[in-house]
Amino acid sequence: MPLIVQVLYVLASIVSIAAGIPQLRKLLLTKRSDEFSIPTWSIWTATQAVSLLYSFYLGDIYFTTVCAIWLAFNGLMMILIFRYRNGPIPVKVEVDQS
Repeated sequence: MPLIVQVLYVLASIVSIAAGIPQLRKLLLTKRSDEFSIPTWSIWTATQAVSLLYSFYLGDIYFTTVCAIWLAFNGLMMILIFRYRNGPIPVKVEVDQS
């Protein structure tokens, strides 16, 4: 593959991954995932897993690296979406009545 294509691919991937950071940030701050689609994120995560396997077959270090980062990002999003599906985890606070 020509070097310019590899460089463009890596740059485009960095921009794309950076574009997803606000969603991750929002999820961490609000601790609510009601607006995130589990089927959509599941498909994206599965697609990245297949892409990572394919990248191993191709032996392309750039493609493999990008796929691994995307899979890690999507996996983290899935974990947080499931964790915060019903809003923040309630905290039991005991009040001293004395």
